[in-house]
Amino acid sequence: MIKYPRLVMLMAAISLAMASSGQEIIRSTLSSAGSSAYNGGLFIRQTFGQPPATLVFTTEFGILRQGFQQSVDIPPVTYAPMPDELKPGELYFRMYPNPARDHVYIDLVDEADNPELIITDMYGKRVYHRTGLSGPSVSVTLQQFTSGIYFITVTDQSRRGTQKLIVL
Repeated sequence: MIKYPRLVMLMAAISLAMASSGQEIIRSTLSSAGSSAYNGGLFIRQTFGQPPATLVFTTEFGILRQGFQQSVDIPPVTYAPMPDELKPGELYFRMYPNPARDHVYIDLVDEADNPELIITDMYGKRVYHRTGLSGPSVSVTLQQFTSGIYFITVTDQSRRGTQKLIVL
C-alpha cells in the first residue's frame, strides 16, 4: 500500500506534463533601430524593436534609459539676440518659459520709461493689461488663460517689442 497516494499522483502528473511539453527556451533578441529628425522647430522620433543591452545616458538635463520612448525634461531655452541684431525703436525683453503653463516671466533687457505690458489673443483681443511695471523682471500668472497662442507686447514712451507666447 502506498503511504502518500496523492503525492505520488501529483509527482506523476508533473513528470508527464514536463516530458510531453514541446517547448524549448532559446535566448534570442530582436534588434532595435530608429531615427530622429529636427526641422523647423518640429522633432520627430521613431523606433522599433528591442535593444540587446540596456544603456543609461546621463546629462545635466536628466537620465534617458534605452528601450522605449520617454520624455526628457529639458529646461527652457531663451534666445538673446546679439546687440547688432536689435532694431532701432524696438524694446527688447526676454520671456520664459515658452511654452508656459502656470507662469511666464518677462525680463526687461533695456531701460524702459514707464513700461506697459499688454497680452492679446490670436484675434487681437486684449486679455491682460498691466502698467507701472516695477523692476527688471515681471511674473504673469497664466491660470486664467485657456490653451493657445498669445502675443506679449511691452511698450514704453517711444519703443515697442512683441513676442509670441504659447500657453499649454
